[in-house]
Amino acid sequence: MYKLNPSPLFLSLMSTVASLPFFLFTLPAGALADIVDRRKFLCVMNLWLAIAAAMLAVFGSFHLLNPYIILACIFLIGVGFAFNAPAWTSVVPEVVSDEELPSAATLSGLQLNISGIIGPALGGLLLPLVGANWLFTINAICFLVVIAAILQWKRREKADKLPLESFFESFFTAIRYVRHAPGIQVLLARNVLFAFFISLIPALIPVVGLRELKLTAAGCGILFSSMGAGSVLGAVFVVPWVRKHFSPNTLTVLANLVIAVVYVLMAFVRDQNIFMIVAGLAGVGWTLSASELWVAGQRAMPPLLVVSLILAIPLSINFTGTLDFEPAPVTSFSHKLIYLPQPKDGPVAVMYEFNVDSARVPQFMDVMKHVRMIHLRNGAFTWRLHEDLTRHNTFRIEMLVPSWTQHTLQRERMTKAERAIIDQANAFHSGGGPIEERIFLCVNKELGSRRRTISSHPSTTPFSPLNLGTQEVAAPSAE
Repeated sequence: MYKLNPSPLFLSLMSTVASLPFFLFTLPAGALADIVDRRKFLCVMNLWLAIAAAMLAVFGSFHLLNPYIILACIFLIGVGFAFNAPAWTSVVPEVVSDEELPSAATLSGLQLNISGIIGPALGGLLLPLVGANWLFTINAICFLVVIAAILQWKRREKADKLPLESFFESFFTAIRYVRHAPGIQVLLARNVLFAFFISLIPALIPVVGLRELKLTAAGCGILFSSMGAGSVLGAVFVVPWVRKHFSPNTLTVLANLVIAVVYVLMAFVRDQNIFMIVAGLAGVGWTLSASELWVAGQRAMPPLLVVSLILAIPLSINFTGTLDFEPAPVTSFSHKLIYLPQPKDGPVAVMYEFNVDSARVPQFMDVMKHVRMIHLRNGAFTWRLHEDLTRHNTFRIEMLVPSWTQHTLQRERMTKAERAIIDQANAFHSGGGPIEERIFLCVNKELGSRRRTISSHPSTTPFSPLNLGTQEVAAPSAE
């Protein structure tokens, strides 16, 4: 790019077009990764990356490269990484335990940073020897090697298979969850700020290195390698020490202060050797922030709730305190069903009715605020709490869920912390029997049709997925 057009705009645009696909495609990429086989998906996206890299080699061989073609190919490579990142990131919790997750996060970044050390330096050294076209070809071959490695991974299949969401259901499920999860909103806001400021560093390094420091291609490669070396040193020596002595929030603040110092130094340092140290310091700050953000993001989301959709970019911040975000164990339905709806049938109305001691109503209402948020982010699109005007101290929860699939997925999405709040709500019930639960399927669409869409055979699904009570309720008789 520098030989074709030395403009600072084009040099910085390379970083911009590489990052733009993450902004445009992260959400749909995550939704897609959650409804397809991630192993196959990763193979397809790495094949896309190999083709995009090969295109640079082909255009270069025919002397057709210009700044715009380079930017277009970089954008395509960015698209590949944007679709690859959610699936790749969400695979990590499948192969390590929760206790190993922080170390896995660091090691995941470490292997990338080691590549960040070797890759730019090696590329800078090989560029004058073999030329850019062969470097693009080698890059394409490397993606094919990644595909070969992925094919060796044998993914463990889960015994219980829940109904899959469609692409749009998965997409809007994530949006709904974030809308009703204030903690996740804080996490994402911090990640956006982090991504905005950290993205300036790779955009400015080639501009400062090539134009201000007058570095060669090899020198610019070594500059990026210095940043990777700083990331490795940070991951190996700095991160373990600061995790022992500081809280995640404090660690993140310190990391961002380091990045702020880096920007100041980049504005004034013009000595090549000292600037290498500045680049290394940028790598340390990057690793400190990204590793902690990523760990908190992994822990904050239930594993079966579009994990890859939310974790497309490394996230984290321990806003959770002592909450346990492991999924709650899936228990049985509270009563048998007369009919088994089809997966797309809906909406489904769920009602719970229970009695509350009048002296405990204020505390009950406080708990219901949290119960409402739990139900809304786990599938309900409307939720209301009613007080019976004909019976003392009788309350009813009414909620609507878009489809039977969403209803059956509600319990699976709940974390242990959310389940504990539901149990706390159950404890307010003072009636002689269990909490009364009713499940209704909307049949408005059948008013204008003679065809009945509900199956007429008894349900093979023995219990209800969202059980506020703990005892089995006798099924109502069919008339």
